[in-house]
Amino acid sequence: MARKYSGTRDELIEISDKYNIPLVETQAGKSTVEATFKHNLGGMGITGTLAANKVAYAADLVIGIGTRYTDFATSSKTAFDFDKTKFLNINVNRMQAYKLDAVQVVADAKVTLQHLLKRLGDDYQTGYGESINEVKTEWLNERSRLSQIQFNREHFDPEIKEQFDQNILNEYADALGTELTQSSVVLKLNEVVSPDSNVITSAGSLPGDLQRLWNASVPNTYHVEYGYSCMGYEISGALGVRLAEPEHEVYSFVGDGSFLMLHSEFITSLQYNKKINLLLFDNSGYGCINNLQMGKRSE
Repeated sequence: MARKYSGTRDELIEISDKYNIPLVETQAGKSTVEATFKHNLGGMGITGTLAANKVAYAADLVIGIGTRYTDFATSSKTAFDFDKTKFLNINVNRMQAYKLDAVQVVADAKVTLQHLLKRLGDDYQTGYGESINEVKTEWLNERSRLSQIQFNREHFDPEIKEQFDQNILNEYADALGTELTQSSVVLKLNEVVSPDSNVITSAGSLPGDLQRLWNASVPNTYHVEYGYSCMGYEISGALGVRLAEPEHEVYSFVGDGSFLMLHSEFITSLQYNKKINLLLFDNSGYGCINNLQMGKRSE
C-alpha cells in the first residue's frame, strides 16, 4: 500500500519488478506509480479494484508505505486475513506506524526502500507468480464492461440493484435530460483528457469511481486526499493545484451537491485569470447518500 509524498516512484517500481510484488494504492497514493506499470493493481479498499483487494486478502505480508489505514482503504479492517497476514509499516508518523500491530519503521519511505534494495538478495520472488497479471487482466475486462453500460427505457439493469423500478429510472432520465451513466462518462474523459492534466475530486460517488476507474498514466496527476469526504473542496482544490502547477490543465470532478455547497473559488479563479475546468455531474441530489440510505432499506 503506497502513498506518494516521499517521491518513492522509482524505488517502488524497482522493488516490485525485482521481487514480483503487487502494488496497490490508497486514494492519497494513487498516481505515485503510473497505472500502466504491470504490477500496479489500482485502488485498495471499499472503493478499490477487485484485483487490488484480491491480492491484499491473499497476502501473508502487507508493507504499508506512508498509509494511515483509513476505513475506506481497509474496508473497515475487513480487507485483510488477520489470521495469516502480518504488517510492516514505514511511516514518518509513529502513531500511523503502530497501526494493525505492525512491525514499525519510523523513517522516510524513500530512504527506507533504498536501504531495503541494498540489503535484500537477488534470489527472492513472491509466490504470486502469474496471478498478478491474471487478476489485473480480470479487472481490466471489468473496467471495459463498465465503459459500455448504456441506459435503456425497457429493461435497464443498474449496477446498484433493487432500489428503483424501470418507471422511476425513466422519470429520472427525463427529469435530467440525459441517459448517460456516470461510469461511462468518467472512462470516456480518461480517454480524451491530456494524460499530464491534474485531476481533482472530493466527495460523493465520484472519488470511488475515479479511484476504481481512472487510469493515471503520468505520475502525480491524481490529487484526491479524500479522508472522510470533504464536500466543497473540489473547486478550491482545483484552483490550488493550478497555482502550484500552472503549466498543466486541471480538471475538477464535482457533483451538484458539492457545487451548490461551495463554489465561490470559481469566481476567484476568474478574477485572477487562473483557468480551471469544472466537470459538473448533476444527479439532482445527494446521490451517494441516497444510495447508502436505500442500501439500508430506508424509505
